[in-house]
Amino acid sequence: MKPTFDHNLIGSFMLWFDNKLLTKGEAFTNHSSLFYPTASHLSGSFYSSPFRQFVSDYSVSGAIIPSGVYADTVFTSRGTSGLKIDFNNGRVIFNNGITPAVVSGDYAIKDFNVYYTNEPEEQILFQTKYHLRPKTFEALSGLEEGDKTFPSIFIKYNEGTNKPVAFGGMDSSNVEFQAIVLADSNYGLEGVCSIFRDTARSNFGLFSGSQFPYDYYGDFKSGLFNYNDLINSGPCNGMYIHEVSVSKLSEKVNTDVNVKCFAAIIDFKLQIYRYPRQE
Repeated sequence: MKPTFDHNLIGSFMLWFDNKLLTKGEAFTNHSSLFYPTASHLSGSFYSSPFRQFVSDYSVSGAIIPSGVYADTVFTSRGTSGLKIDFNNGRVIFNNGITPAVVSGDYAIKDFNVYYTNEPEEQILFQTKYHLRPKTFEALSGLEEGDKTFPSIFIKYNEGTNKPVAFGGMDSSNVEFQAIVLADSNYGLEGVCSIFRDTARSNFGLFSGSQFPYDYYGDFKSGLFNYNDLINSGPCNGMYIHEVSVSKLSEKVNTDVNVKCFAAIIDFKLQIYRYPRQE
């Protein structure tokens, strides 16, 4: 199935949200660590860091974007020995039967992991088990596949409606996104809420499927990824953020959340004029 408007919108919103948080909020920490052997349902030799997720956007000033890792003290670049970097899951993959005894590397970790989800709010807040992101000075070990760490932000999508606005088939597509923020401090929560509350009445780029940078393994399809370069590389429509509202959870609810955190919900109302029956 080819990518639809909704597919492209979800991917574009995720790229914009991540970039805004990392650039305006400088919400990342540079770190070095060992990578530990872990199992996967995919083929290859997998080595995981103690963290989800790596920064992969070269437009984020000051962040260390890993271009490879040290395998038994020898630096191995992406693509060498079949090496892939799974930025989203904080791990590296050797696909040519390479199994080094020691793997280490340098990278930037996000202060907030960003996930897309279809789960209801109750599942995210009260039923899902999270691993608190370890401090960089602690004794560390690798995360297993599927582990989710917090602080984190979960993005949900509401398809909304199309309303006719002009002759010729033009509609106003009105959709909504919701960001459920789980922070480990009130300072971090206020920072995220402040950044995105102020995005109301602004625009972000709507990209086509071929422009998205990541492959099946979470590595780059080709070259490197720079969000600013992506915007300038070719035509992309502008998605208008009509309204942003923030609702912090009460102190009582915070104590009932599964990870005992500071939480808030950010609602985005978006709008774009398009010709849906001609696409």
